[in-house]
Amino acid sequence: AVILLGAGSFGSFVAAGVFLDATLPTTALLGTNLVLLAERTHREVRTRRSKETALANALREAELRAEAERARESLAIALDAARMGIWDADLIDGTARRSARHDEILGYTAPSFEWSRETLLARVVAEDRDAAARSLDTAMETGALHLQCRIRGPDRALRSIAVDGRVYHNEDGTPIRIAGVVADVTDRRRIEESLQQTQRLQAVGAIAGGVAHNFNNLLAIILGNLDLASRPRSETERVRPYLVAATAAAERGAKLTWQLLSFARQQPLRPERISPSEHLRNFSMLVSQALPANIAVETDIPQDLWAVEVDPGELQLALFNLAFNARDAMPGGGSLRISARTRKVEENRHGGIGRGVMIEIADNGPGIPSDILPRVFEPFMTTKEIGAGSGLGLSQVHGFVHQSGGAVEIDSEPGRGTIVRIDLPAATRARSTAPDAPSLKRSDRITGAVLVVEDEPALANLAAELLAQWHREIKVVPQASTALTLLREGEKVDLVFADIIMPEGMDGLQLAEAMKLEFPDIPILLTSGDSNIAADAAAKGFHVIRKPYRMEELGMSLQRLLVLHSA
Repeated sequence: AVILLGAGSFGSFVAAGVFLDATLPTTALLGTNLVLLAERTHREVRTRRSKETALANALREAELRAEAERARESLAIALDAARMGIWDADLIDGTARRSARHDEILGYTAPSFEWSRETLLARVVAEDRDAAARSLDTAMETGALHLQCRIRGPDRALRSIAVDGRVYHNEDGTPIRIAGVVADVTDRRRIEESLQQTQRLQAVGAIAGGVAHNFNNLLAIILGNLDLASRPRSETERVRPYLVAATAAAERGAKLTWQLLSFARQQPLRPERISPSEHLRNFSMLVSQALPANIAVETDIPQDLWAVEVDPGELQLALFNLAFNARDAMPGGGSLRISARTRKVEENRHGGIGRGVMIEIADNGPGIPSDILPRVFEPFMTTKEIGAGSGLGLSQVHGFVHQSGGAVEIDSEPGRGTIVRIDLPAATRARSTAPDAPSLKRSDRITGAVLVVEDEPALANLAAELLAQWHREIKVVPQASTALTLLREGEKVDLVFADIIMPEGMDGLQLAEAMKLEFPDIPILLTSGDSNIAADAAAKGFHVIRKPYRMEELGMSLQRLLVLHSA
């Protein structure tokens, strides 16, 4: 066949995808079957394009697979960082797929298992099983699974887990698949419970502290008047036994408020640098004599424990409280072990106290039930019979240890005894203590006037009576502003004794600050039943005596103040 091509025909071939040798003249007469050539060329072009498309698709598919693999790796890293496992169960045939972390959390050891409602609930502790079953039932209806419960693995260790997942249904609404994640939240739950317990103890402590502060004012009146009534007089000899009994009862009340303030971390401590090795050995000898013969006392106290900076009296009281609690828990006898060791910084589990000394008091008694254990540090919490205990022993331990910058924890299970761990920070420097000034005797008379500033009439009269033992002239005013006015008007005053807390206007601390500027030659002694306020005043350099105070304490404080002021 002979085909005559013009310029227009050539353009049509090009448009159709047929490519010819450009050297041919567009009007040449071809001697071959150009149609066959065009078809063959067209097929080659299509084949080439098909291969190019296939290659592009293959490259895209490889890219998508790589992206999916990267996404899976990122998910695996995120799940591992979050300590979460994944699972996917077929509700029709019972088969399941899950991650290694899932098996680790739930304690599965077999390479494969059949998933069912029963297999999951079998891991849940009995107390949480009903709630877990209800969560599963709800998930089958709503499609969303949210479950928190406690489980026991093959090692019998108790763990808290959180399960979140989704249930998939077919067209008729039948559940066919469930998938989700599981996380071990044991540490998080422990922290949350510890925070809740701390907040509750802080609230109770605030109440206890407030009660104690008010009670201190009452005790100051009682003890002060008993001191006055006990002065040697012939007419008082007949009633002296009653006064002694009343004084003892008031002192018991003062001890009660001390324990309340200890729990509230508001009691005044007198920290000293002490050797815990020596202190614990002395305590061990004392407690061995105090406990019944059927309780064996064992000790493990190294010689080289780091020094600690605590109130030695409060530490000994805390240790005795723990020992007596152990004694009461073992009426039939048992063993009490007292041990201690140094603790390096990296062992610190409580945060913020660095290296220190760990003291352990352990008994082999019946242990503490799990429902009571979280409440043992609450004031007045006791399992003893009425009248057998105040319920403040462990509260004192908790308050003293935390106020000393340490931490305390109890490890106990029914049938396994109890271990109390006291974690105290190591001392950072030596403390220097100055000897106390001698107390004033009742025969010591000091000339000069004392101005008493007290809004409570009973306390004002008491202070005046007590101060009258040493000073010849006493003047009482109910307000700090009145006292300052008298001083500014030229009232002759040699000493001011003022309560810090006033119902309105200027308080005792503000009076002391004003006197420091305007009347620096007149000493002032402050007093308060609120330990926090008293501590703040002492921190500002003022002399403070805490309520309830005894006559001897007041005399010692006066003597110290006068000696320091005259120096």
